[in-house]
Formats: sequence, structure tokens, C-alpha cells
Amino acid sequence: MSSAGDIVTKWVAPLFGVIIANLMFATPMRAVLQAKRDGDLGSLNPVPWPAITGNCMAWIGYSYYKRDWFVYAANQPGFIMGVFYSLTAIGLAKKDTRDVLVYIFLALCLLLPSVAVVLNLGLGDHADQETKSFVWGLLCNAILVVYYSAPLSTLVQVVKTKSAESLHWPSCECRNERAIEQKRERERAVADSTRGLTRHSVFPFLCFPSLPFHAKQTNENKGTMNLINGTCWVAYGFAIQDYFILSPNVAGVFLSIVQLTLVAVYKSNDEAGRQMSTRTFFFPSRSTLGAEEGGGHAQDSVGINRSNSQQRLVDGGDTP
Repeated sequence: MSSAGDIVTKWVAPLFGVIIANLMFATPMRAVLQAKRDGDLGSLNPVPWPAITGNCMAWIGYSYYKRDWFVYAANQPGFIMGVFYSLTAIGLAKKDTRDVLVYIFLALCLLLPSVAVVLNLGLGDHADQETKSFVWGLLCNAILVVYYSAPLSTLVQVVKTKSAESLHWPSCECRNERAIEQKRERERAVADSTRGLTRHSVFPFLCFPSLPFHAKQTNENKGTMNLINGTCWVAYGFAIQDYFILSPNVAGVFLSIVQLTLVAVYKSNDEAGRQMSTRTFFFPSRSTLGAEEGGGHAQDSVGINRSNSQQRLVDGGDTP
């Protein structure tokens, strides 16, 4: 009979990891659905979405070789959501961004099937299942090295600016969501000759626009979520002695600890920008509302560009 420790590390931990991983993959859903309704990406950064697709695709392949249902369940929904996000972005993005997304997709379509063909048709019976899973595990970790390398420049920026406002998460919305929501509510109230109308998201558990939005709190909450997720997979990888699962999640836990530490150290410097939107952790934000609202930009105390219209919203009104 399995010990209590084995049950926790081999069943409970990966089960929690599956749930948290899929919640994290679903985080951009509300923003993507809104962009789809608006017919415009606005200030959303879609570049991470093909990366999510490729990462999940690689780990799905690894789950086949290892016969691991937990790895499969943690990535199959993410793969579907990544494809949806990416296809939506390709349909809405401007030409330059659309070209980047298409090139990333083409690269993934070339790389992953090519490696699969070499392993299963080229090597065939000349390599055992363990060798094939080893090669595919290297591929998964190579993709993650690229995925995890981008935050390093962001960490340097945080230390230089002494502000943790740029520490955010992949695929997070790049807008001042609270300010935009308030403006939309006012516009709908005028149009309908009434006030207090509320639009409810079909994914209410992912975003709470009726609550005060603080970037610092979002950093802490999502940093904690990623830390828990990584810890679950570290425990599972160690329990089954799978270092391809263990190693990247150790790196993820380390980056989460660094993120939470920087947020704690510099949180007093971020008070002035606490209502600014979350920007992507792996791919720092482009402009905020400039492309969407038009007009000039005002520079705030933490060095983040805001459009004039956004600045007025943050200050609490639409009048100059």
C-alpha cells in the first residue's frame, strides 16, 4: 500500500498542478473574448499565445511517451486555448504583429512534427521508449529555456527602476482594465438613459471588474499561484524521478520567489501606479491605451506611459 507521502506527491500534488495550470492558461480568455467582440486587440500583446500553444503541444507529446495523464491533462486544455487565442489574434492583429504570429506558428509546425517523425519513423525500433522520451524531454525543456529567458531582462529593469510594475505574467491583459470598464459603464449608462448597468463575464471566476484593481496585489496573487503550481510539479517530478518535469519547475519556482521578493521590496514605490494594468511578465507591455484611445501620453511617477484619456480615467474623471 502506498504511503501517505506517495499519495500526496504522486497524486494530490499533480492534481492541484493540473487545476492551477489550466486556470493560469485560462487567464487571458476574458480579454480575448472582449477583443473578439470589439474587433480590435487594442493594447493586448498576443506574442505569448503561440508560445503557450507550442509549449503545451510539446508537453502533450512528452505525456504520450511517458504515459503520464497528469502532464497530458495539464497541457491539453492549454493547447486548445492557445490555438483559440492565437487564431483570434491573427484575425485581429495589424500586419506586422500578424506576420510575427504566423512565423512562430510555422516554426512550431516545422519543429515539433519533424522531431516526432525522426523519433518514430527515422529511429523506429532502433531506439527504445526511454530514449525517445529523453529526446522529446530535451525538446520540451529547450522550448522552456526560451520561454523563461525573457524575464531576466525584465528583472534587470525592475532593479534599475526600483519599481515592480513591469513584473507580470504571460498573456495577461495589457490595459487599465478597471479604468476602461468604468468608462464603458458610463457610456452604456448614457446610451441606455440609466446607470449602474453591469456586463457579466462568462468566466466570472477569472476576473472581477467590480472590485478595485491593484497591480501590486495582482502581482502578489499571481506570483503566489505560480509558486504553488511550480511547487506541486516539483514535488511530483521528484517523486517519480522525472528530471524533465522537475528541472523547469525548479526554475519556475525560483523566478516566482524572485518576483514576489521584488514586489515586496519595491511595493512602496509602486503605490502611485497601483491602478495600472497588468502587463505581461515574459513580454513587457507595448503602449497602453495610446493606440486605442489616441492622443498624447503622460509620464507617471513610476515611468509608465499613459495616454491622456487613460490618465484622466485614473485620476477619476473624463474632464481634462
